[in-house]
Amino acid sequence: MLDRDRAQRNFLFCEEFASDRNSYFDAELNEAVSSYALARRELHGYCNLASAATTFAVSDPNLREGVTASVSGSRARQRLMVCGMSLALFDVADVGLDLIARTINDRRSTLLLAESNTPLSAALSKAVDPLLLTLSEFFSDEYRSGQLVKGIRNEDLRATSFADDSLDWVLTSDVFEHIPDPEAAEREVVRILKPGGIYCFTVPLHPRSDTDIVLARPRPDGTTEYLAPPTYHGDPLRPEGVLVYRVFSVPAMSRRFAQLGATCRTYRLWSKYYGLLGPGCFVHVVKKHA
Repeated sequence: MLDRDRAQRNFLFCEEFASDRNSYFDAELNEAVSSYALARRELHGYCNLASAATTFAVSDPNLREGVTASVSGSRARQRLMVCGMSLALFDVADVGLDLIARTINDRRSTLLLAESNTPLSAALSKAVDPLLLTLSEFFSDEYRSGQLVKGIRNEDLRATSFADDSLDWVLTSDVFEHIPDPEAAEREVVRILKPGGIYCFTVPLHPRSDTDIVLARPRPDGTTEYLAPPTYHGDPLRPEGVLVYRVFSVPAMSRRFAQLGATCRTYRLWSKYYGLLGPGCFVHVVKKHA
């Protein structure tokens, strides 16, 4: 009985998602647990970023951003990144970052993480050999890719400073929606990955759309054409926020990566125990063909 109760508490739902088939996501269970969490303003569970038990502070109905682990400061999308790395390495979603990092170090795998001031970057910096890990930001077009800006490496993901087939991993968390030409960045990521290399990422997703939803796009004269009311996300480097150019589609991403010689799989996750609540917990894992 105790083992069954423990299994229910620690339950992690994970399915490979496709927009043209039914999902087994339990909307009623999610609604009940989410309402409970918002009323209590906290949950007790496990942070896979810290590989430790934690209390989750529940601060916002946007549960993808509003469930924060006290032990690491991580939000759901950062814990989703760990789940994606776990799936890529072990074909299961519940391996913590401690074992993931140990495996990366043992294999001498090289990583690029396109952020430098987040709970995910802090955890990877602590766990992964610094010779294997590169952290980067995009500051502006004033700086070339590879240039250090205040000690942080500037990289434009549309045209990085990395050689062909040079990295085992590329990681981005809610970055590509802010790139005016994300298709160029997708081509660049596949170019710099080694054969068999992994790109793990999160982006805003419309799960049932066959095509990306473009909200804004650059004009040839450098101005921006808005196809919907402008949407901005918070950013540590830009207090004014950063513009969202598009919401992504699973079939559209899969088609583009297939044309580039890579396979893109989308996973949907949910877990009270891991602080992954709401209908929008998706992570994407791209593998470049060997």
